[in-house]
Amino acid sequence: MKVGQAFSRAAAQQELQEIASEPTDEHVFRVDNFDALQGIQSQLQEKIFAIEGTRAGGGAALAPGL
Repeated sequence: MKVGQAFSRAAAQQELQEIASEPTDEHVFRVDNFDALQGIQSQLQEKIFAIEGTRAGGGAALAPGL
């Protein structure tokens, strides 16, 4: 995930592609500001829950609001 203009450089884009899970077109997000994260919140939540489940470690539920 990248926020703002700091990641508009080609080197930063490449680094994000290298560290993202495959397929990168589904796992790299760009937003212009932190308020825009709310627009992809449910998509991120679904991906996290698919990987981690709805419970973490000692049985504590993950916060539904991320």
